[in-house]
Amino acid sequence: MVGFTEPNQYEPRARWRETLEEWVKNPPTDEKSWQYKISRYWSWRTLQSLSLREAWKELRMEPAIAKLALDPASPDSGRIPRELFSRVLARSRATTIKPTDDVDPVIITKTPQGELPDEVEDGFSPLPKYPRAIYQPRSRWKIKLINPPGNQVGWLFELHLYRRMRTEGKMSLEEAWGELKMSVNNAGIAIHKDNVDRGAIPPELIGRVVARAQASTINPSNNVEGIFLYPEPRV
Repeated sequence: MVGFTEPNQYEPRARWRETLEEWVKNPPTDEKSWQYKISRYWSWRTLQSLSLREAWKELRMEPAIAKLALDPASPDSGRIPRELFSRVLARSRATTIKPTDDVDPVIITKTPQGELPDEVEDGFSPLPKYPRAIYQPRSRWKIKLINPPGNQVGWLFELHLYRRMRTEGKMSLEEAWGELKMSVNNAGIAIHKDNVDRGAIPPELIGRVVARAQASTINPSNNVEGIFLYPEPRV
């Protein structure tokens, strides 16, 4: 059965990842609903690359809301992220908010063939490898961009500069990307399947880097839409 079954079983709904992607773009209107809470969680995980623990702690989902998220009668039953089910289950049985509470073990049904898979390769993967073009940031990708690499003309150094403009310079995505002027060649290397550092592109930037790699000239407004973002792997 789709959704939660006592005591610890969970079957995600078909295309749950695509629904969460849509919720990130167009959040549910009721900010007190569990669907809105999950949309915030997924946005933090995919766009801001917060860790599971960071995003769950920030969310502060109340026990009553967690119970509603597990209600099999909900039309959105089965749309809790797989990685979060055990924590939502623990929260639903709690009386206070404690981010470290977890239920172990839990039984989660494997994703069927034809769906976006549970595990994918790091980096950018174009069609037809998966049902969608996808981007999986590598674990600890931010650390790769904190310190400047030895090659100060390569793509990794350019993204180091971009990261500094976004964090230290407080520039918007559009401002920092326009200022960066990443070369077409470096963009192509950054998304190459054999790149040992693949997956170090900030998730917010992947559509623009892919567009730059496919371009013949530098146009900051070019962007490839529809790339599905996976959250940074758990560490």
